[in-house]
Amino acid sequence: MKIIGEKLKTARILAGYTLSELADVLGITKQALSQYENNDTEPKFDIYLKLLKTLQCKNEFLTTPYTFSFETQNTFFRASAAADAIEKRNQEVKTDLVLYLYEFLCEYLELPKLNLPDLDNDLSIEEKSNQLRNYWKISNKPIKNIINVLEHNGIIVSSFNPLYGRLNYKIDGYTQQVRIKNNKLFCVIVEDYKESWARKNFSLAHELGHIILHNSYNYSELSKSEQNQLENEANLFASAFLLPKDEFIEDMKSVRSLNDFVRLKQKWFVSIGAMLIRAKQLGIITNDEYLKYIKNYSYHRYRKNEPLDNVIQIYKPSLFKFSLEMLFENGYTVEELEQDLSERGLGLPLNQIEELLCLDEGFFDKYNNKRPIIRFKKEN
Repeated sequence: MKIIGEKLKTARILAGYTLSELADVLGITKQALSQYENNDTEPKFDIYLKLLKTLQCKNEFLTTPYTFSFETQNTFFRASAAADAIEKRNQEVKTDLVLYLYEFLCEYLELPKLNLPDLDNDLSIEEKSNQLRNYWKISNKPIKNIINVLEHNGIIVSSFNPLYGRLNYKIDGYTQQVRIKNNKLFCVIVEDYKESWARKNFSLAHELGHIILHNSYNYSELSKSEQNQLENEANLFASAFLLPKDEFIEDMKSVRSLNDFVRLKQKWFVSIGAMLIRAKQLGIITNDEYLKYIKNYSYHRYRKNEPLDNVIQIYKPSLFKFSLEMLFENGYTVEELEQDLSERGLGLPLNQIEELLCLDEGFFDKYNNKRPIIRFKKEN
């Protein structure tokens, strides 16, 4: 069976290679590799074997078309300014695969439906934040695990760790708006590595802000200044959503020093830096007081590491984990999963699926029926 050029391109980008880099590894010209990806020619057998080995790719992936499709309608891509072309495409390809895998799971399971309120455009950002909290029945309590809130309301969340790959780049987080079978969906991607949960919490709330405030915009067609305005609005939404106005004002009455913000961080799971900005925006502290706090904040080098960053639990997406566990615990096998994915053009190595779906390393091992069977001894 012939390889599908577009799938080869996907595998190359997924592995983090530019066209020139992969051509050099294979010992062929960039033009020859481009011809493979454009379906103009087929690689010779020895080159094909090199491709599979270098890209850590399965033959089935390169030769089987996707049976799923979706329409990308919008992407809020904060990392676009810092990421080069191959890094951005790497993230886009990974996100596409997450969505294909989501579609695959929807064949077997009833996953949470998108649950968003219809908000009046004339409402302020503060009012929209409050109405969303009420709609989701969060009231004004601290949000300990925002990922759980998003997934419960039909928003897809995953996280990638680009520090482990060839590209070794940093992402801030982004949201992709798609349509699958006439259903609108949002997929939020954040970086996955050991860092402050409070900062990641805010990043996720920022992406939620784009979903609530900006889903009718075409982000790519906006000017840089217009994009910056949307980013500022998403930050305002995140602050309002994570730190409800009345409760935060009440808590700030007992704040006398920077150390008091550590206690509030433990309650609200929001960084000290973000709380200082929120306090200034609400007029709880004056501009002079804010500058005094920031000077002290910088003196203690909190911009890089704040108190409690290594203490507060970091949460991971769980929708895909729970979905696969449900399938396996009801008789579905890893072998059947691999076969079904291959037939649908998603024949990826299991370790790549673990990364894409934010599963623990070795997740599939405990469900692999090829492992040795070990039982407890029976009592005599």
